Amino acid sequence: NYEKVKNNSIAINMLSPTYAGLTTNVEYEFLTGESVNFFSENYIPYNSLYTSNKFSNYPSNIKTLNKSNYQTEIYSPFDNGRVYNVSSVYKYIGFNNIYLKNDLLQDNNIKGSNISDEFLYQIAKERLEEEDKNLFLFLKTAQNHMPYKNDKYTDFDINVVSSSLSEEETLRTKIFAQG
Repeated sequence: NYEKVKNNSIAINMLSPTYAGLTTNVEYEFLTGESVNFFSENYIPYNSLYTSNKFSNYPSNIKTLNKSNYQTEIYSPFDNGRVYNVSSVYKYIGFNNIYLKNDLLQDNNIKGSNISDEFLYQIAKERLEEEDKNLFLFLKTAQNHMPYKNDKYTDFDINVVSSSLSEEETLRTKIFAQG
């Protein structure tokens, strides 16, 4: 499905050079065009720079797209903007429409403990098909996000037939693979 959408639109594949919470800094760099290299190690601009409305005047790639008549939307299945202050940050960066976890929750769109990637794919597909003007769609996924607790999935589509890993390692791998 991804290949089908990619072939009918402009898509960018990006490999994040960081993980474990600091992916938000890669997001910051992408959305603003700024670098975090000038900040101290483990500095998170979302938590420090975008703390009041005065930062809504900072430039961003999103504001540039808005000036070029793009509709800019972000879909984030995370915690409704509390972590990293994103509910405010996304406004300051200039997104026209912001959809966080509570905006996306429906009875049938959860896989494991998060909103399913399939559901978010359907949103992207529908938005790309219906939009009759330029659309910048920033979509984040969380289905296979840590933690990989024993109760993350109650039902598995896969089964491990044989493993040389410990029982605990096999279970964690199975949980990860289910995601």
